[in-house]
Amino acid sequence: MAITSTSNATSNAMYETPSTSNGARKSNRKRGRNNEGNPAPKRLCITSPASKCYLVSQDNKLPQELQDTMNSKGIKVTSAFTKLLSAVNIKSLEQQKDYSNKLTLFFINIADTKVKDTSFFTSIINTSCKIRQFFLYSNKHIILVAKTQPMKTLSSIFHRCGLPNESTIQGFNNLLKLPKLQEGGTLNLPLLKSLSSIYHGCGLPSNAAITSFFKFLELPQLQKGGKLSLPLLKSLSSLFNGSGLPDEAAMARFIKLLELPQLQEGSTLSLPLFKSLSSIFHGCGLPDEVAMTQFTELLKLPQLQEGGRLSLPLLKSMSSIFNGRGLPDEVAMEHFIKLLEIPQLQDSGRLSLPLFKSISSIFNGRGLPDEASMTHFNKLLELPQLQEGGRLSLPLFKSLSSIFSGRGLPNEVAMECFIDLLKLPQLQEGGTLSLPRFKSLSSIFSGRGLPDESEMARFIKLLKLPQLQEGGRLCLPLLKSLSSIFNGCGLPDETAMRRFIELLELPQLQEHGRLNLPLFKSLSSIFHSRGLPDEATKTLFIELLKLPQLQEHGRLNLPLFKSLSSIFHSRGLPDEATKTLFIELLKLPQLQEGGTLNLPLYKLLLVKVMNRPDKANGWLCLLDHPELQL
Repeated sequence: MAITSTSNATSNAMYETPSTSNGARKSNRKRGRNNEGNPAPKRLCITSPASKCYLVSQDNKLPQELQDTMNSKGIKVTSAFTKLLSAVNIKSLEQQKDYSNKLTLFFINIADTKVKDTSFFTSIINTSCKIRQFFLYSNKHIILVAKTQPMKTLSSIFHRCGLPNESTIQGFNNLLKLPKLQEGGTLNLPLLKSLSSIYHGCGLPSNAAITSFFKFLELPQLQKGGKLSLPLLKSLSSLFNGSGLPDEAAMARFIKLLELPQLQEGSTLSLPLFKSLSSIFHGCGLPDEVAMTQFTELLKLPQLQEGGRLSLPLLKSMSSIFNGRGLPDEVAMEHFIKLLEIPQLQDSGRLSLPLFKSISSIFNGRGLPDEASMTHFNKLLELPQLQEGGRLSLPLFKSLSSIFSGRGLPNEVAMECFIDLLKLPQLQEGGTLSLPRFKSLSSIFSGRGLPDESEMARFIKLLKLPQLQEGGRLCLPLLKSLSSIFNGCGLPDETAMRRFIELLELPQLQEHGRLNLPLFKSLSSIFHSRGLPDEATKTLFIELLKLPQLQEHGRLNLPLFKSLSSIFHSRGLPDEATKTLFIELLKLPQLQEGGTLNLPLYKLLLVKVMNRPDKANGWLCLLDHPELQL
């Protein structure tokens, strides 16, 4: 592979976008003038001490032997090959050739047929230091590592650890030969997978650790039908993922946890309950003794029991809150217990699963909020607007959780703004908050949390617009179309909001002095989930709506506008060039029928032009073809 010279300062650049020193650039320009018409040589002879370093060039060619072998094995190595060579300082052609040969030697000797890319390798040697170390190993050792199988297990255990040395590789191979890892004369891959998951990135486990692992597998709680349960083992390896096995004291606490009556089903450990447990501790390992005691007490809470035993759905919702975070501290745990006891979350004297699921959606993967946030949240749950029949309304609360999903609770100011929003007369129906209106509202803020105070003030102003009212209150169908525009985008800034209000006041969109719902629905279809257009695009759009060809009896023709919106649906508005084409099409005599526009033909042609504007003239010429005329 060809190389170019560059400065040490840029030796870590990727070959796709190599940067050269100023000196190299000047040299290039100078040689270009002196050797005009001749191809530039592939190596630059720079005498500057700071520039004696070589990078892979942009010719993107692998050594032929490597290319042929990789093609036959179906492994893509070009990116890794060039990246690894570019990550080290190469000060001579001989050194570059030696390093290139080492990489070639490694890749062509990969024995594991399941390997299809180089991620296993780059995950092991992921830093410049570890890459340099690789190039220092002997060819014999590099071949030894390449022939190791299974490669996925090797890369998992030595993830970010650097290439293992000769004795470690020997230890790894000895590990694979252990009788307890064999089944029916072959390697037990599920067992090996669990082992590598537990010691992911930890390096080769010691003999004592391996002994502990096998001893652990013999626990009665992990057996089902007289043999080791693989699903239970998978949950176990998820719990200890990348942490290794705990010490003897922690293991004793863990065994006690597995023996809890709350986790048993039919005298054996319940897999679904254990999976929820492993979700909480995933990658965190085991908590200390105090935390484990608190957790045990938590599992015994009456609110989490059903039919005298731990409720799986409730535990799953709880594990969603603490997923991958481990257990909260003592203070947070007390907050959580208080939360479970809130009257608004109870149904017939016990914790309501649907309401608790909505809560877990809010705190998913974030753990519990602090005491002040929890107080705000309790106030929110007590709002009269969220109650139905004297208790918290599940549908309304589900819409609320959609807004805060995975974001936790907002700060005090935002919460106060939100409470003001819920009290708006435009959102009420029969003295309570209207569910359909609130659902449309939650669609706008879904997964984004609450806007700031100024945005909320603008939004409240928008909801009060006369164009959106019907019979003195907010029109639900119009609000749904509005929420379609802002779905998942949140609210626009002040300038965009002002443009939008101007758009809603256009005479072309009015009927009997108010906003026309079918026309507004077509409008929302164009901007669906894209938010509002910028000033220039909005101006184009207004010009479009005023075109005489789109009018009927002095107002915008609905069928024409619906066809238009179906073409631009979720694509937003066209640019000026496309709009010009659009207008030209409207004026074509061939598209007129009985003095009016032939809508099906127009729609067909417009789709063609929109998809390939560069072919527009061809389509227009085709309309004049004699064979197409009646």
